[in-house]
Amino acid sequence: MKKISAALFLALSLAAASAPAFAHKGHTHGAAKLNVVIDGDDVTIALETPLINLISFERAPRNDKEREEAKSMAAVLQNAEALFLFPQDAQCRLKSVQLEASAIAAELGAAAAKKPRAAKDDHNDLDAEFSFTCQNSAALNQIEVRLFQPFPQMKRLDASLVTPKRQKATRLAPRNNRLSW
Repeated sequence: MKKISAALFLALSLAAASAPAFAHKGHTHGAAKLNVVIDGDDVTIALETPLINLISFERAPRNDKEREEAKSMAAVLQNAEALFLFPQDAQCRLKSVQLEASAIAAELGAAAAKKPRAAKDDHNDLDAEFSFTCQNSAALNQIEVRLFQPFPQMKRLDASLVTPKRQKATRLAPRNNRLSW
């Protein structure tokens, strides 16, 4: 994954510090972390989740069926404009998606394939970064998070939001999937 900027790192650190009730240590099936940073016209969304929330295994694929499952999951995540819905007036467009999971690096694409696979660890995670740019960031007041539909194993997202004017932490779930501010 690309190097995180100092400002983004600071913002995510502040978000994590402001929401200790929502922080979960380690690897919890069904739960994931979502950090959203809005800086001017740029929106960065970072997702940290156990692989089991996205596919039916958390280790290196053992057969073609599992390799295809991992590739299908990656394709869904690459289509981030369908997973994160912004107010139409904000005119947000996807700039980039970066996916990292050592257990399925080859299935994530050529750039990720250079990373080594996890050694027999049955509890691997996926880290994703979604970058958007918005033509009218003043219209940003919510994001509808649609990760629960394609990934029903995901039961909750502990979400943190950092903007130049505020910080917020909340828990999102399939029936409460809007991060509003």
